Amino acid sequence: MMKICAKIDAVIVRAKAGICSFVKEEQGDFGVGQIAGIVAAVVIIGLVLGLVTDRLPDFIDDLWTTITGWFDMMRI
Repeated sequence: MMKICAKIDAVIVRAKAGICSFVKEEQGDFGVGQIAGIVAAVVIIGLVLGLVTDRLPDFIDDLWTTITGWFDMMRI
């Protein structure tokens, strides 16, 4: 189990480094496509981690709560 956790941590560190370098290299404004790509990458990483650690239902509940919270904030 510790090996799996170590591998998951390594994947997270690589993903964060990749996203950080992508954001640093970009010049100018973010486009809708770029933002959608970043969000999709984060969601896919979360789904993979959820499947590996058997926490997928909790992840979906947290994601849905966050998204509905954003929509509630936009309505105010």
